[in-house]
Amino acid sequence: FIKNNNDHYTILGNISGIDSSKTHGLLLLQTDSNGQIQWKKIYNKDFPVQGTGIVKTSSGGYMLLENIVDKKNQTILLINVDINGNIIWEKTYNDSLKSFGHSIASLDGKNFFVGGYQLSGDRIDSDLLIFSFDNTGKIIWTKTIGVKGYNEVCKSLYVTKDSSIVLAGEIFPSTILLIKMDKKGNLIWKHSLKFKNSVSVNKIKELEDGGSAIVGEIKRNVFLIKTDNNGNFIRSGQYKFLKNSIGYDIDEASDNSIVIIGTTEDDVLNKSNNFLLNTYSLKQLNSTNKVMDNN
Repeated sequence: FIKNNNDHYTILGNISGIDSSKTHGLLLLQTDSNGQIQWKKIYNKDFPVQGTGIVKTSSGGYMLLENIVDKKNQTILLINVDINGNIIWEKTYNDSLKSFGHSIASLDGKNFFVGGYQLSGDRIDSDLLIFSFDNTGKIIWTKTIGVKGYNEVCKSLYVTKDSSIVLAGEIFPSTILLIKMDKKGNLIWKHSLKFKNSVSVNKIKELEDGGSAIVGEIKRNVFLIKTDNNGNFIRSGQYKFLKNSIGYDIDEASDNSIVIIGTTEDDVLNKSNNFLLNTYSLKQLNSTNKVMDNN
């Protein structure tokens, strides 16, 4: 979702019917500050789709990141809509290669970046994928990062205050990747952190001090990692609530604490619950929370 002026929100979602061979589509709606729906659009498709990102454009509309997830045709679908949700254009990234986009970010509302993964040729393993495109859908540049025999993926990215790109991803199953590129796709630095257990990255966010916070899941617990502005991993902590706790999103509060949004399972009620966690200051993280110590 995106927060607009006057606390209005624009929300992207997916729709599907009971029969998976029939109703497929995307849902885009806007609410006022009280949560009342002002308008909604449904974009029906003849194939399964999954919406994974939305950013604003310079014209006041939105750029939507979607994925065609049909078994025969898996590719990234970009949709540009106006301020009322009317489609201006839609384009696929590359029909000849299987790809999936996890995250989208905007430089100035006219130039955009998408991170995800791509399957190359007959290989069954994936390469980390990042590409840039303009407000007409024209691809400006594409970069892939990968080693044969390993699955690498970008899960989240953002544009920094100096107009660079920082992305967080994984080398399956147990390594976190952190990469910074300039706006032309040239590598600035690259770091990795290997764990003993499988790890899943869900969100990375730029902090006021120029570093990053990364949230996800390890050993069925929420993990939170702090880096400095050069991408060095400096602090980490994990939080367990009930069972299978996962952190999906993060934000930085005015006191520099980190708010984590996620889900956790309740064994007694046998259902999932949402949670909202405000951590202590990341400057105090090592002394106030259990440090993961690469476990």
